[in-house]
Amino acid sequence: MNFNNSEHNTEIQLLKGKTIRIKKLNISFNPWRGKLPKDTYGGKPIVCYARKPCFPELAILRIMCKEGWDGIWVDTYRKRYISANGKLTTLSVDKKKILEIIYQKAKSKYGAFDLFCWKGSDIKFIESKWKSKDKIRQTQIKWLSAAIECGFETNKFVIAEWQFNKTI
Repeated sequence: MNFNNSEHNTEIQLLKGKTIRIKKLNISFNPWRGKLPKDTYGGKPIVCYARKPCFPELAILRIMCKEGWDGIWVDTYRKRYISANGKLTTLSVDKKKILEIIYQKAKSKYGAFDLFCWKGSDIKFIESKWKSKDKIRQTQIKWLSAAIECGFETNKFVIAEWQFNKTI
């Protein structure tokens, strides 16, 4: 599986009517067929990554790490950050400040893209979406609009649309 195996742009209409184009990547995973983890976040799908059960967000984060990026899963549901190894983590002051600036502009922490990744001074915000089952929510449009208003360029945002492999 290659993270960049299929990419194109997708259009998103921001709150003030402006339409932007951001990169959309298509990814396929095998479904996990073994014992489910104790916590499935209320029934989130589990994919097989490196022969282990994994949430799609963490699988995508691990792919980014293999490509030289560092990053975290921004778990706004439980108000925490999770590293690529699946453990709770903290953010450095400079990385936390980036998120806080967007949160202040959005007037909410909800809607943040799932992954916040960095490589040196370059950053990416990646939203994981299950193909044909998951769409960009209004809170995410609000957060994305705020991030753009804060001066982040559209090339900093990616939609990672994943699906289960059809053949195993």
